[in-house]
Amino acid sequence: MTSLSFIAVAAHSAQHFALSATQFDGDDPFSAILIYRAWLSQPWDRIDISRTIVDLVFSPSETSADLVALSDEGDIYLVQETIKRAKILGAGVSSEDADGRGRTTLLCASGEKLWIAGDNGQLYSGGFSKGWEQITLQPQFQPAAMIPDNSGGVLLAGDMEIAQQLEQIDTSDPQAILSALRAGRADRTAAPASARLYHVLASGRVREIALPAVSHIRGMATLGGQEFCIFGVNGLFMSGDLDRGLVREDIGLSGQTILTAAAAPVGVILGTDRHWEVYDGAKTTPFSLGLINEEIRHPLRAIAADEGTLLVDYHAAPLWRDGAMWKVINLPQALQKRHFDADAFLKQR
Repeated sequence: MTSLSFIAVAAHSAQHFALSATQFDGDDPFSAILIYRAWLSQPWDRIDISRTIVDLVFSPSETSADLVALSDEGDIYLVQETIKRAKILGAGVSSEDADGRGRTTLLCASGEKLWIAGDNGQLYSGGFSKGWEQITLQPQFQPAAMIPDNSGGVLLAGDMEIAQQLEQIDTSDPQAILSALRAGRADRTAAPASARLYHVLASGRVREIALPAVSHIRGMATLGGQEFCIFGVNGLFMSGDLDRGLVREDIGLSGQTILTAAAAPVGVILGTDRHWEVYDGAKTTPFSLGLINEEIRHPLRAIAADEGTLLVDYHAAPLWRDGAMWKVINLPQALQKRHFDADAFLKQR
């Protein structure tokens, strides 16, 4: 049975987080949402959905612990005892109502709203009871990352459409993307400056924030207080806040693509297309995980929480760090298969 690849993660706390595991098949999309609740005798739960779930977030409304999932076709799922589904009409590629807008790719909770972004300048805000309002952005804008702004709005970063040779890459497959990122590093030419950063207020008003002349953004993360960072291809790393602006820093990762970042007591933990690194404000060094059998890692997401740091790999079990020790969170192999074998799962309990 083919193993699934993780594609998205959300954490409500050290004891409660969720992963989206997907098998990439354009003709038969499928995702398994794996929910971890440490206080249960069997901490893992699994929900199968016939869509590619590209992002997850814990909703700020109701109990403040409801999980929300987004598909690339504009489906939004509220995961409670029963699952509630909404659809952004027109969004997606293969859904019956798709009208050419393209995929939805990013999900964020801020204030009392959910925010959804996607290809070709798509941006929506709202909720299951309020419906979804479309906010106008330039159609050439391709969002790469979205974070809350601490005032009910969001910061949205990405690039204007750039001429890239992507037609041979399956952009829905994390492993294909990683292979493409690693290929031909020495032959890369400088890309034209195309990065954009938008501050979208809770009211829906959009203002553009000035950025250094850069391109190929891959992500964004909060660093504490009002400070945040933007990162991407060829060691791109910018940090600052909305008042001071952002400054590009040379953190010594030229030739690598930074895929994720999270602030931690040891510094800013960075996941690149090679491994995990840590930036202490002066230099970047390899981040040893201290595991007995430390394997090659394919970083997906680093998440900082009050209780510690969660590292998620595309294929390996999640790691949790509380203090100086890393803990591998046991993830039964039966949960990582497309065809769920309940007997095998029970045997691993």
